[in-house]
Amino acid sequence: MGGNMRFIVFCVSALLFANFAFAEIKPVLQIGHAPGPGVKFSAMGTDDYLVTSHSENKNEYKVWDKSTGKIAGVFKSKPFISKGNKRLFYTSDKGLTVKFLNSSKPDLSIKLPDYRRTVTVSDDGKYYGYLQVYRKAEDSNDMITYVFVKKVDDPSYENSLNIDGEFYDIELDMDRNRVFLKSIYGKDPAKMFSEKLKITCLDIVKRAYIHSVNFPEVNTTSITYDFENDRILTLLDNWNIVEVNASTGDINRRGQITAMNKKMIYTVDETLTILPIKNDKDKVIVQAPTDVFLADFEGKIYSHLISGKGAEPRGVSITKDSKYVYVVDRWGSLEKYEITTGKKVDEIKPLEFTWGTNLDFSADMKTLYGYGYALSLEDMTTTPTDSDKYNAVVTDNKSVHRYKASGSFDPADKTYASLEHFTKTKADGTLEDDTVYFVVRDKSTNKIIKQHPITTADVLKNEMHNDLLIITKIDIIYDYKNGYAIISSDKDINMILDIESGKKTNISKNSFKPVRNSQLLYQNSNKTKTITFFSVKNIETSLFTIASEYPRDIIKNSKGQLVVLKDREVSVYDGLTREVAGSFSFDFRATAVAYNSLFNVYAIASPYSSVAFYSPTGELKSDTLIIDDKTSITYTDEGYFSGTGEFYKHVHFVDENLNIYDYRQFASKFYRPEMVASIISGTGTTGETLSEVIASQPAPSVQLNKQICGTTTTEESIELSFNVSDNGGGIGDVIVYINGTMVSNDKRALKKSATQMSEKLALSSGDNIIEVIAYNKDNSLAGSPSRCSVNATFDAGKPTLHVFSIGIDQYENTELNLKYAGADADYFTSTLQSVSGKFFKEIKVTKLTGLEATSKKSVMEKIAQVATTVKADDYFIFYAASHGDIVKFDNKDSRYFLITSNIIFLDPENIQNDAISQEEIVDMVGNVQARNKIIIMDSCHSGQAGKQIQKMLFIGMSTKTAVELIRMASGSSVFTASQKTEQALEGYNGHGLFTYTLVEGLLGKADKDSDGHIMLSELKSYVERTVYKRSKEIYKAVQIPYINIGSLDIPIATTAN
Repeated sequence: MGGNMRFIVFCVSALLFANFAFAEIKPVLQIGHAPGPGVKFSAMGTDDYLVTSHSENKNEYKVWDKSTGKIAGVFKSKPFISKGNKRLFYTSDKGLTVKFLNSSKPDLSIKLPDYRRTVTVSDDGKYYGYLQVYRKAEDSNDMITYVFVKKVDDPSYENSLNIDGEFYDIELDMDRNRVFLKSIYGKDPAKMFSEKLKITCLDIVKRAYIHSVNFPEVNTTSITYDFENDRILTLLDNWNIVEVNASTGDINRRGQITAMNKKMIYTVDETLTILPIKNDKDKVIVQAPTDVFLADFEGKIYSHLISGKGAEPRGVSITKDSKYVYVVDRWGSLEKYEITTGKKVDEIKPLEFTWGTNLDFSADMKTLYGYGYALSLEDMTTTPTDSDKYNAVVTDNKSVHRYKASGSFDPADKTYASLEHFTKTKADGTLEDDTVYFVVRDKSTNKIIKQHPITTADVLKNEMHNDLLIITKIDIIYDYKNGYAIISSDKDINMILDIESGKKTNISKNSFKPVRNSQLLYQNSNKTKTITFFSVKNIETSLFTIASEYPRDIIKNSKGQLVVLKDREVSVYDGLTREVAGSFSFDFRATAVAYNSLFNVYAIASPYSSVAFYSPTGELKSDTLIIDDKTSITYTDEGYFSGTGEFYKHVHFVDENLNIYDYRQFASKFYRPEMVASIISGTGTTGETLSEVIASQPAPSVQLNKQICGTTTTEESIELSFNVSDNGGGIGDVIVYINGTMVSNDKRALKKSATQMSEKLALSSGDNIIEVIAYNKDNSLAGSPSRCSVNATFDAGKPTLHVFSIGIDQYENTELNLKYAGADADYFTSTLQSVSGKFFKEIKVTKLTGLEATSKKSVMEKIAQVATTVKADDYFIFYAASHGDIVKFDNKDSRYFLITSNIIFLDPENIQNDAISQEEIVDMVGNVQARNKIIIMDSCHSGQAGKQIQKMLFIGMSTKTAVELIRMASGSSVFTASQKTEQALEGYNGHGLFTYTLVEGLLGKADKDSDGHIMLSELKSYVERTVYKRSKEIYKAVQIPYINIGSLDIPIATTAN
C-alpha cells in the first residue's frame, strides 16, 4: 500500500508492493490467507499451479505453486503454463520469457516484434505463435493479418502465412499443423455487444485455408479448444452448448440448458468457462455468473457444484484425472468438488479478519487500536483486545452475554462500551423490566461506570434461539473522551447518546456520521460534492461546509485540523479557514484513518486486514498485514520487517525480477522490529537497504546433485552432494535444513568462488524435505533454497531425549558471579528425568557447571561431542542459566551473547571474542541433527551483575529480537526468561524465578486440561502468565518471558510421576 504500492487481495493470496531503489521486494502471503471481493482466477496447464488476478488491478497476474503455497511469479500479462514440461510463458516489453518451473535452468528470453497482437503457446510448450495486423493501404479500411509460428527450442524453425481480414486471437494445434484464428463479423455499430464470432482454421505448414465457423448468436461467451478430442466447445449467450468438429468446422451437436435460460449469462466483469471432461466426452463443466454445474449436450444438468444465493464463482479448473473441479469465488474461497456427485471434498477459506472502519491511538500514542487488535509501536507486535466491537447481545434471562459492535473502545484503553440486556422478574415470574442498556465498564475491573436505558428488548429483537434473545446488527460509535456515543441498528434505532446525562437525540432520518475525536457530526452530498458539519449538541443548525467528494472517514487531529479520508486520498483542512492545508494519495482502497501526534504520522486502514503508516507529506513509513488473530507482519520500504506469531509459515518475498525469497535469506540483517518502530517514529536511521544488498552483494546459488531426490530408502542417513557458486557477493555460511530444522552449517566454502560440497545427513523416518541455503560472504543475504525430498521407511522406534544443560554461576571476573545458576541447571535436568521418561526410550543428560567446564571453549567442544550421538528422530534440549546480553558495535551491528565463565572484561571487543554469540548458539544447536529442538535460556541481565553489564554495554536490539533470530535460523522452539531489558529475577525459593516457574509447570501446574500430560503449549502459557504475575507481586518489577514453540506442541512431561 502507499506510494506506488498496491494492495491486491484474491483467492489464494494477499500481495503487498513496496517501492525500492533497485528492485521491488514484495511480501506475499501463501495460499489460503487473503480476504476481499474482486477475485479473478484461471487455472492452466497442470494441477500443480493456479493463476490469479484481481479486479483491483486487472493487469497483474500471479502464479502459485499449489504444493508449497508459494508464488512462482508476478506478471503484467496473463501467463501460460504448459502441460507436461511445466514451462511458464509470459510476455513483456522484452518479448516472450520462458521460466522453467522447478528447474535450475535459466530463463529463456525470446525477442518478439514490437508491433504484434496476441501471443500464444501450444499446450505442450514447444511452439509459440503471434499475429501482426496491417492496413492493405494507407487510405484503406481493408486489413491483412500475418501469422507466425515458431519453435521455443529451435530459433531456426519458422512457419508463416498471411490472410485477408483482421484477426485478434490465435490458438495452436501443432500435432496437426493447424492454427485457429478469431475474428468478428456482423457487428452493428448502433448496438452495444453486437459482435458475432468467427473461427478460421489454417494449415500453417502447407499455408492453406481449411475451414471457417460462423456463430450466428451474439456474444459467444466462452471458447475451449479440446484438441485431444479434435473439437471446439463454446457457450453461447442463449445458454446453448455447442460442439464443433475442429477438423471440418461442422457442428457435431448442440443443446440448450433450459433450466438456466432465465438467468443473465453475459456480464462484462465475469469470466465464463466451459471445460471438457477427459473421461466423458458427452459432458462438460460450465462456469456461469452464479453457478458451476455438470451438463451434457442435450442441456441436462447432472450436478450443481456451487449455486444459489451468494454464489459468485470466478474460475474453475479440472484435475488431470477428471474426477474433481477446483472452484474459486470472488471472496477468495478455494473449493474442491467431486464432479459426478457435486460433493465438496476440500476447501481453503480466505482470511476473514479485517481492520474494519475504526482506527485510533492510545492516549500515549504508542498503541494503535484497530478492529479487534492492538498494534504496539514499540515492538510492532499485534495482540487481540477485548475493547473492540460488539454486534449482538444474547441473554437467557439469567446472565448477560455481550457481543461486539464496531468502534466501542476507548483510545486510552481504560473503558469499553456495549449494549446489555438486563431483566428483572416479579414474584409471579413475569418480567418487570426487559430493557437494553447502553453500558460503559471499566476494562480492568469490569465494573459499570455509566448505564442508560435505550429501549425495550422487543424493539431490537431479531430472533429467538433456544430461549436466547438475539440482538443483531448493532453498531456503536463510542467517544468517551468527548462524552457521546452514536448507536444504530437495522431496527431504525439511530441516536446520539450523551454519556453523562443519558439524553438521547434521534438521528434516524438525517444520515449523520461522527467526526472522530471531536463533538462534530457530518453529512455528505454526492450530488454537490460537499460535506456539511454539525455539533452533536445541536443537529438542527449546520456549522460549516467544505468541498469534498464522498468521505470514507473523517477525524479531527491534535492540531485542530479536519482529516478527510477518501477512497485513495487524504486531505487535511485547516481548522479555522477550512482550506486544504495538505494532501497525499495512494492506490489502495481505504476505510479508516487515525493521526499520531507523537510521531506525526497517519495510520490508514484498508478493508483487507492491512494498515499503513504515512508521514503528512505522503511518505510511506511501513505496512502491517494481519494474517490471523495471532499472526502479522510489518515491513518498510528499506526492507526491514518484524513479525508476530508464526508469520514465517505464511510469508515469502518476491522481487520485480520474479526471484522468490524465503524470509531466512535476509532475516539475519533485516528482521529488526526495533528498526521498523524507529522508522515509523522518525527516530531511526538505516544503513544499507535490502534492495542495495541484493544489488551489491548478491547471494551465491546452490545446485543439488539430485540423484537421491525423490527416492525412497531404508537407510538412516544419506550423502548429499551439491555445488555452491559465487554470484559476486562471495560465499559465507552454507546451511542445510531438513523439515524446517537446521541440521548443518558448513563454513568450508568461505572465500572460495565455487566449491563442490557434500554432507552426511541423518534421516527421519518418513518424508525428509531437504533445503540447502548459501549466504554471501558477510552472511547478510542467502540465495534461494535448493530443495529435494527423500522418503525413509525404517522404523525409528522410541526417541531418546538429549538434555544439554549449562549452569554458570562462577566467572573469572568474580563480580559477575551468580547465586543460583548451577542450582537451576540441576533442578531443571533432574525434574525432566523424573517427569519425561514416559515419552522417551531414555533421557541422556550432559550437565556443565563450575568454572572450568563452562568456558566458551569447553561448552562448544562438549556440545560438538554430544551432537555425534543424536539421531534425527531424537529430541534435543539446550538449557543455559547464566548472564546474557545484547552488544551493539561501532558498525551499528547488534548481537546477543551468552556470557561464559572465561569472561573477564566487559567491553564489546572482549565480549565478541570470549563469549558465545547468537550465531554460535545457532551453529551449536543447528549442527545437532535432531529434528525437534528446544532452546531454553534463563540468561537475561541477571542480578546485580546484570545491572553492571547493562551500564557498560549499549543495547541495540531487544533480547526478544535476538532470540527470535536464533529460532528462525535454527528452526528450534525457544524459551527465554525475559524479552526486553528486564532482569531475569533471582532468589525465588532458591532459584531463578523463570526456571523455578518452568519446573513448577513441568511438575504438574501447567496441566491446564488435567489430562495428566504437560504439552509444550500448556507449559508456555503457564510460564508466561506466572512469571509476569510473580515479578509484579513479589519483586515489584516486570519480567515477561519470550516463548515461541512454533509447531512443536509435544507432550514434555506427565503428572503421573
